[in-house]
Amino acid sequence: MNRTAWLGMCAALPLAACGGADDGTVKVTAWGEEAATEGFPNEELSFIDGWTVNFNHVLTSFTKIELADPTSEQAVFSDDTLYVGDWTQAVDPAEVTTVPLAEGRYKFSFSFVPAAAGATKVTDVDDALIQQMITNGWNTYLDATATKGDQTVTIKWGMHNPARYQFCANGIDDTDGIAVSAGKEVEAGIFVHLDHTFWDKLGTEEANLRFDPIAAWKNEAGETPLDDLEQVDIANIKDRSGAALVDENSQPLRYDDAGLGLPKLKEFILFSTSKQAHLNGEGQCTRVAL
Repeated sequence: MNRTAWLGMCAALPLAACGGADDGTVKVTAWGEEAATEGFPNEELSFIDGWTVNFNHVLTSFTKIELADPTSEQAVFSDDTLYVGDWTQAVDPAEVTTVPLAEGRYKFSFSFVPAAAGATKVTDVDDALIQQMITNGWNTYLDATATKGDQTVTIKWGMHNPARYQFCANGIDDTDGIAVSAGKEVEAGIFVHLDHTFWDKLGTEEANLRFDPIAAWKNEAGETPLDDLEQVDIANIKDRSGAALVDENSQPLRYDDAGLGLPKLKEFILFSTSKQAHLNGEGQCTRVAL
């Protein structure tokens, strides 16, 4: 089920009916969308520079799921369980937890935090990868293979960019949080948007996806380490040999950080990836770095 199909299905139903039939229940799910299992390009997104990217593993660890009173913003439900999922293992949203609540509207928040021992798996997850995340303090791990023509580049990126996603808008209808109706089940879906990692512009949802700057820094093993991108100036992008890169219009290639002061490609990617979490598709959350 892709993002468009999921939103279309839910939009055709009353908000509180977008789940099952349990009485006054919020079903919290999480999902990496079709990109995690099908890669890019897909029917919605593609790389402007012609790369194909397929994911071998996409792990995130998350916790502190809260539903709050819309007026006081005080939590009426809080789940401090640490969860971890590998979204390459989920063709549909994975169930995280269910919450019985009285009829009403609730603000919805959650956090992406570093993995820790004892995390609850919501999909099949390789224990060795979880241990890597724990050892390195990562909350996100991406393992992908990119190809273009006869070129192949791998990335194995662990990221420490924890964040709180507060008071999310609902991606179905852009209302505030989740509305619960008596006798109905409503879904609160945590969506992980993998395209954010490859954006070339911040401050918009309409950025291009690029891989050329990443590919230009592959090492002799054919892998681009995330740490190596600390050497790349986003205003003057060069390859590993020092040659300048150009875009599809033969202009000097540069990224736009929207004035946030992220001069290096590594920190740009870390920040952009930290904006990857949404509610029910495209629902925007207030991101607070942790």
